[in-house]
Amino acid sequence: VSTQSTWVLQTLENGDYRVHNNAVWALGRIGGEAAVEALSQALNHEDINVVRAAIIGLGELGGSEATKVLLQALNINKEYNVRKMVIMALGQIGSAHVLCVD
Repeated sequence: VSTQSTWVLQTLENGDYRVHNNAVWALGRIGGEAAVEALSQALNHEDINVVRAAIIGLGELGGSEATKVLLQALNINKEYNVRKMVIMALGQIGSAHVLCVD
């Protein structure tokens, strides 16, 4: 885990949703396994802006792990706007799974 990732992961412990939003945004750009895990957890955040940043970050990271996390979110989350953002992120990755949405 890079020094940047470590610092950003530590900022997720801050209770301020604005800090969470910025940290999640940064993780999406830094990447790595720790970023995918943190972004996965951020999908459950109470603030929609943090959730949106996590979805966008996962879409930008791409790869099989990010796709897996997004597909899980699509199956679990029933909120229309979140599902729409997840589908767009999967489309950005180029996942054929977007075609199999219920």
